[in-house]
Order: sequence, then structure tokens, then C-alpha cells
Amino acid sequence: MLDLDRYVVEVDGQRVEATATEIEILYHLCRNPDRVVTPQEMIQAIRGYSIDPAEAAEIVRPHISNLRRKLTAFSAQADVIMTVRGVGYALKTPLKTGME
Repeated sequence: MLDLDRYVVEVDGQRVEATATEIEILYHLCRNPDRVVTPQEMIQAIRGYSIDPAEAAEIVRPHISNLRRKLTAFSAQADVIMTVRGVGYALKTPLKTGME
């Protein structure tokens, strides 16, 4: 469960200690469930500025890695972020958000 109003992520009812950037990345992926999101697009969406693709990938990659580690620490089923090599990231499954 993702609640952007409170900046909270929960897996199986347990709160995940995620940074604001990690939550914003997860939220952006949730808002684009049917497509691959590039790191460059992610930076533009969550930070509001454009950077080159290589720099964007270097910024986003560790956040994705940390987010995966934190989510899967609670449940293997929380492994919901898919990497599309050389392109970006997508959700493997729909997530429940606080927006519903």
C-alpha cells in the first residue's frame, strides 16, 4: 500500500522505512502501470528538471535498488519493480495506493 499524502509505504500491514525519493519513484511507477518509465522521465517527474540519460540512470539506480531491498525484506511478493535493461523500470503487478 502506498499513501503519498502521508508518505507511507506498507507491505502486509507493516510500514516500510523508505525515503521521500523512493516513495516518489514508486508513486510515479504506480501512475504508469502499463509502461516502462525511463530514469530521465522519472527525474523530470519527481524533481522537475531534465538531465541527460546517463546521469539520470546513475541517480535513479541506487534508489530502485534500495527500494527493492526494503520492500522484499517484508515479503518476496513485494518484489514489484521490473528492470527493462537499457530502458528503465516498470511495475510487475498493480499496487494498491491511497489514491483509490
